[in-house]
Amino acid sequence: MGKKVLTFRLTLNASMLLSMPGGDPNSANTLPFISGSAIMGALAGRWLKKECCKDPVNNSEFRSLFLDGIVRYLHAYPEGVYSIRLLPPPVSLRVEKGFEHPVYDLAIEDNSDVIEDEEGNSRVLKPWDPGFIRLVEVEAVAKYRFPEQTARIHHQRDRKAGRALDDSNAVFSYISIDSGERFIGQILFDDETYLARIQDLLQQDPLMLGRSRSAQYGGSAYADGFETTFGENFTETGSTQNYDSRRISVTLLSDYLGVTQNGHYSCDAFIGDFSKKMGISEFEIKCKNSFIKAGKTAGYVSVWQMPRPVRPSLKAGTVFCLDLEKEVDIDRVKILLWEGLGDRRTEGFGRLTVNWHGTKESYSPGMDSKLIDPDNVDADSSPVNIDVLYLQAFSQNQLIHEGVESAAAKFCKRLETISSIPAKSTLGRVRSRLRMAETSADIIRFLEDCRYKKAGKDLDRCRGAWGHKSFFEWLKALLTDTKEIEKNLTINDVLTSCCLTDMEIARQAFENNCEVYQKRLAEMVLQKLTRLKKEEEDE
Repeated sequence: MGKKVLTFRLTLNASMLLSMPGGDPNSANTLPFISGSAIMGALAGRWLKKECCKDPVNNSEFRSLFLDGIVRYLHAYPEGVYSIRLLPPPVSLRVEKGFEHPVYDLAIEDNSDVIEDEEGNSRVLKPWDPGFIRLVEVEAVAKYRFPEQTARIHHQRDRKAGRALDDSNAVFSYISIDSGERFIGQILFDDETYLARIQDLLQQDPLMLGRSRSAQYGGSAYADGFETTFGENFTETGSTQNYDSRRISVTLLSDYLGVTQNGHYSCDAFIGDFSKKMGISEFEIKCKNSFIKAGKTAGYVSVWQMPRPVRPSLKAGTVFCLDLEKEVDIDRVKILLWEGLGDRRTEGFGRLTVNWHGTKESYSPGMDSKLIDPDNVDADSSPVNIDVLYLQAFSQNQLIHEGVESAAAKFCKRLETISSIPAKSTLGRVRSRLRMAETSADIIRFLEDCRYKKAGKDLDRCRGAWGHKSFFEWLKALLTDTKEIEKNLTINDVLTSCCLTDMEIARQAFENNCEVYQKRLAEMVLQKLTRLKKEEEDE
């Protein structure tokens, strides 16, 4: 029988708490998604209750549905706009420290432009992990959202008294996913014979998921929005990847649990598993770059009433950039994307994708929404048109950002004849405050506090490309008056060079992000002064 994919939506009618391993014993944090093992366990419990089977291990249907791997239950990730299943962000996506955009992708083949700025100085980058994302490669846009959560405090009570007593007053902290959140799940069938059976189990009473189900938690997830598709060319990213090049990027979409040839649990088994699936030797694979997020994966088996063994794992989002000495076998790639790698694949582990990203140097981030549903959009309003408006706005902001960045770099190149440059420690203090401050007002207060101290006097003695102003006066003016940055960067010329049709809208977009640009220019000038001071000390 043919391969089939069952896609469905799970809507929480109650708070859900799927415990994460580790942490304080008096607290519980939840997974931000519904794991495949939780879905499989809930359906298996429902099957057992309905069939009243005393020996399910030897029951052929039970083994086919839940044990033999013929049916694989993928993690249900948060729902994005138009019922799209969002995915964990690749670890290779980075953002410059102190800034929210752009989002750089270090998985591109030549990432020297990403690691260094226009002057050749190294950028301080940190991983970009906003929750779950979808990438619009054509427009270089990254939409993201994170399911809403709530923290609650509970206390232990005496069962007989019905209240807390002095000798039983333990306090517990629970973080759970809010009621109303929606998730998109997928179940893969090697044999479509079992599809109708699983869909029937899903359509019965809402699934109770996670811990504390008899209290206010338990999820009570209602399944709907069923869609069945063929599995021959299945990709979780929803797009057809390009496999023409021998260089490929492999991105994990769920945790990978590996076992070495000697039977040891280890993450090092990944390349060996990958090479076997691709039908090539490990020596014919060169790992040009990798962005690894390692951790531990555990779980709990309610039938056994005991936790699973804690195993080392490669976490979702890990990226390997590989060069293959042989041409990519497309048929083997399709099998890889369908079956996954490693252990516990029936429960959604070992999922991956190939060449999902790594072609764009950077992305413009933007919030995604679960509220726009194709069934609720007016007939006169196409979902594509709505999304195009979002893309146009983000593309415009990206063009303006790049134009401001280029103009700021040119301004810094003119800073060569500077007298009385402050000490590097003073410049470092200002840079640190600039990055940590939430608003420009916080930086101004810091400068005013330093005015009559040694640091403030050093900044005031610094003269150069700021006209009759000292560096202290220029920095204060830059952060308080938008005219200062407009004069320094000739913003009208910048907006004209961006080739934007409506200059009024473009200027409004610049003014909306003006505080970000002010801090960015100040940061670049401080960086340049630090380099000049270092050169001065080396002479």
